Amino acid sequence: LIFINRYMDFYGNTILWIYKHVSTLQMRTKYVMDLLNINESINQESSMNIVQLSSVKINDFSVGDLFYDGAWQKPIKGMYWKHNNSLWANATHIDIKKCYQSAKKGFETWSNVSIKARIQILSRFMPLLKLTGKFVLATIVERWIKFPYFYESIQGHIENEMIEVLYTRKPLGVIILKEENENILFFRLMQTLIAGNSVIVMFDANLCNPSSYYDMFSTCKIPPGVINLLSHENTSTLEPKLCLGDYTTYANRYFLKGTSLDTYIIPFKKLTLPNIIINPFQ
Repeated sequence: LIFINRYMDFYGNTILWIYKHVSTLQMRTKYVMDLLNINESINQESSMNIVQLSSVKINDFSVGDLFYDGAWQKPIKGMYWKHNNSLWANATHIDIKKCYQSAKKGFETWSNVSIKARIQILSRFMPLLKLTGKFVLATIVERWIKFPYFYESIQGHIENEMIEVLYTRKPLGVIILKEENENILFFRLMQTLIAGNSVIVMFDANLCNPSSYYDMFSTCKIPPGVINLLSHENTSTLEPKLCLGDYTTYANRYFLKGTSLDTYIIPFKKLTLPNIIINPFQ
């Protein structure tokens, strides 16, 4: 007997088998944390574009901070980079570490929320986008919350009329995002969040800056730490620690380009790990 249960919660005596990929993921997360625990500073004072907030007339600029732990956070050293008429927080090593720790805590919460509940929470984002005239982004969110593949991600069978064997997926952990194109960023953001991962989005002057949406995320009641934001004058300097290499290679590990059906299904599998759950009948 093969079955699909769309909205299933698991209770009672349950045996959970997690594939060996988990150990690789845990090692990767530990390696990132080890790198962040090394007290290294990022050389930012050498740029003429970096200023101390206390040294400028704030009324002359709009000021953008970092976002983690569910709130806007000023950079520890008070350094900002200038772009047009704005000042954006220039994340230091300590800021990055705090942000990553926030994302880890957010993942622990979000990964334990069912896909159905995640979609219900994210669906609140759609009307807010429409109210601000972001109809394309609202359409991207709508496509994801209605995509049927996720409801079919729990399959299983009965063995010997004694046990129920279920095959499902487990989210990876903290995912890093940065994109030049806003539509691509939101497409991948929705993929990552629905899969149950937490996110750190990075941006600089050459990348999409999603900071105007973060208060909307809070309004949607997305738990603290699930969506985080780092800004830096040159985000490529953050990649070696957060991505353990360059971002292009990192992104290609999880995401596909284009709009085909594969761009929905394959990244979902790459952003999750296979689980086997065994429920003995009583």
